[in-house]
Amino acid sequence: MPVNSVLTPYPVFFDASGLPLENGFIYIGQPGFEARTTPKASFFDSAATIPSGTASGAAVRTRAGLPVNTSNAPAMIYVDGDFSISVCDRNGVLLYSALNQTLVIDQGGVLGPILAPDGTLGAVGIGFDAEPDTGFVRPALNTLQTAVGGVLVSQQTPAGTVFPQPVSGTGFVSGVAAALDPDLTALATNTGNGLWARTGDGTGAARTITAGTGVTVTNGNGVSGNPTIAVTGARVPIITKTASASANISFSEFDNATYRLYEFELENVKPATDSVTLLMRTSTNGGAAYDQGASDYAWGMNGTGSGGSQAGINNAASSIALTDPVALVGNAASEYGVSGRLTLFNAPSAVPAEVAGFINYWRDTSEFFRYSVGGCRFAAADVDAVRFLFTSGNIASGKIKMYGII
Repeated sequence: MPVNSVLTPYPVFFDASGLPLENGFIYIGQPGFEARTTPKASFFDSAATIPSGTASGAAVRTRAGLPVNTSNAPAMIYVDGDFSISVCDRNGVLLYSALNQTLVIDQGGVLGPILAPDGTLGAVGIGFDAEPDTGFVRPALNTLQTAVGGVLVSQQTPAGTVFPQPVSGTGFVSGVAAALDPDLTALATNTGNGLWARTGDGTGAARTITAGTGVTVTNGNGVSGNPTIAVTGARVPIITKTASASANISFSEFDNATYRLYEFELENVKPATDSVTLLMRTSTNGGAAYDQGASDYAWGMNGTGSGGSQAGINNAASSIALTDPVALVGNAASEYGVSGRLTLFNAPSAVPAEVAGFINYWRDTSEFFRYSVGGCRFAAADVDAVRFLFTSGNIASGKIKMYGII
C-alpha cells in the first residue's frame, strides 16, 4: 500500500547553537538585497489576504522555532515570487541571510510558502532552485552556502554564519554571527543579584563582598550603589599644616560622622619667642571661637630631662599645657622645638573631650625633655576644631599633621 512520510506542517528555524529559535525575527525582502533594508510583502495565507507586516520592514516573530502570526499561533509565510530572507535572534543579532529564495514549489500560480530547508526534502518533491549560479548550495552535511551570480557570499554551519567574500550592493550586510558564548549564556540565565564571578567554562555565580574582622562593607552586592569598604581603626591622613611666623596652627577639618578619634603629629614646632609653653585649645563651633576660660581645662604631665624626673598638674586652666610651664621651650639654633603625637578622644560625643600622648622638646637651656601628657576640656559637648599656640609670640616653623581614626 502507498505510504507517506510525516513532516512538520510548519518551517522550523534554529538559533546559532542549533536550538529552535525563540523570540526570533524573520525579515522578508526584495530578491538580491538584504531583507532588513529592502523589505517585501509576505502573507500568512496563500491567497495573500492576511499580511504578515514585512512590507513595512517589520519581522515575523518565532516561538519555539516556528513562525507565528499576530495571534501567536504557528503559521506559514507566503511570498509572491522571488525574495530575500534574514533571520535574527531575540537580540537582533543576524543568524543567517540569503539574497534569493532557495526552494520552489509549483502550486499552479498560487503563492509558494517559505520553508526552512534541511537538505532532505527531495523525497517529497521539493528541491533546490534550478538556477545554476544564484541560490543555496549544500556542499556537505551541516553546511549551507549562499551564492549570488556565481559568487559565494555566505556559509552557514552550526557554529554560525560567515561572509567570506562580501559583495558590494545596496543593503548588503557583512559580518559574523558567532555561536553563543557559554559564559554569556551562564550570565544571561543568572537570577541572583550581586557581582558576577566566572567559576569555570560556561559557569558563574553572583557574589557579594562580605565583611571580615576589622572591615566593614556597604552595598556589598552592588545593587544599591557602589560597594565601599572601610577598615576599622584605619588611620586616614586629613591635612598637614606648616607654620611660618604663624600666630597659631588651627584645625577645623573634623568629620565626626566618620572618625571616632583624631591624631596630631607635631614635627619640630619651634617658637619665635624664647622661654614659652606650647598650649592646646578646643572649639565647638568649627573654630569661630576657642574656649579659654580660666577653668575650662585640666592637664597633667610627667617626664624626664637632664635634671631628673619632672611632673605637673593643673585642674583649673585656660588651656591644656603640652610642655612643662616650668621647663620652658627654647628657640635658639641648638634648640629644635616640639615633636610628638597626641590622640584626641570623645570629639564626636557630648562628653568631655580628652587628649593624651607624648611630647619631646628642647628646653631654653638646650636640654632635651620627654613627657607623657594628658588633658581634658570640662564642658560635655562635641569638639570640631582645635588650636595649637605658644604662650607668647608666633610659631616660627614646624608642621602638624592631622589624622582621622575610623
